[in-house]
Formats: sequence, C-alpha cells, structure tokens
Amino acid sequence: QMERDLDTKLQWVAIDHHNTDDDHVHLLVRGVRDDGRPLQIDREYLKLGMRGRSQEIVTRELGPRLEPEILRARERVIRKEQWTEIDRTLQRKANESGLVTYEQFQPRSNAACVRAEQDVARLRFLEGLGLARRVGEASWELSQDHERNLRERQQSKDIIKSRARSQRRDIDHGLDRGFDRRRDRSG
Repeated sequence: QMERDLDTKLQWVAIDHHNTDDDHVHLLVRGVRDDGRPLQIDREYLKLGMRGRSQEIVTRELGPRLEPEILRARERVIRKEQWTEIDRTLQRKANESGLVTYEQFQPRSNAACVRAEQDVARLRFLEGLGLARRVGEASWELSQDHERNLRERQQSKDIIKSRARSQRRDIDHGLDRGFDRRRDRSG
C-alpha cells in the first residue's frame, strides 16, 4: 500500500518485537526510490498515513477491534512514561494553547464515560510528571513539549532495558564458557 501511496517500489523489512508490554513491529524502508532518487516521505504521512494504512489492513484481515479490547489497552498505558494512544487523543482534543477540558463533557455511552475517565487519569499522571498543569476542576494545559518528553522517556527506558538484556546475555554466555572450560579440564 505504501508503494501505491508513494508511487515507487520500496525495499523494506519488518521486524516484529515481543520484548515490551505490547507486541509491535518496526518497519525499515530503504531511503531510495526505484529510479535511484532519494525517497522523501512527508512528515504527516509518517505520523498518520502509515498508521492509518496499517489499521485498515489489520481491520480488513482480523476484523474491527472490539470496544472492551480498546478500553483494556488504554487502561494499561495510563501510567506509562511513553507516548500513548491516549496522548494522541488528548493532543487532538487540546485547543491551540494546549488546553484540554472535560468541564462540559456529556458522555453518550458507557464506553465514552470510561474513555473520559481514562483521559482524566492520564492527565493527572502527566501532571505528576510536570507535563500537564491543572487549570480548572476538569481542565489541564499540556506542556508544549509533552510529546517530545514522553518519547524521550520511552527511548531512554528502551535503551536501559536493551542494555540490561545484553548484559544478562553476556553474563549467561560467560557462565556457559566457564562451565565448558571446567568440563574440558575434568575430562
């Protein structure tokens, strides 16, 4: 689908990861068009287009996500120091000065009420991180750099986890080599 959207053949590889709380896929695309020119992808397509295309394909293949599944997924990320689907929702709800308000909110369904409660819980968590400031009974102002800050926190944690896993593997391999050496000496 990206080849049709970008009007060029692409060389790419996808890597699925199961090393975090949420399984995910990394997509690597070679930055060269099929005619040899550099591949330049519009920032909005990277942010929204690829996600939208992916969601369309998954929905076509697996069917739509059920509301309870979506709400459970949102619940799991309320207290995560990373950029989440709830943050994207808050960003869309924010006005030009970053104000998100639930002062006049009237839920039209139980699910809408749960979503709003999750959004407010996330805003309170962001407030604790210094990334949102309460400005009313049910209103918060998001910091200008809250997306960048959350993405940096996530990347930092991913690097720390990756290093810890690497150190564990090194230790495990060292123990294996030490065991092999003892076995060699003992015959």
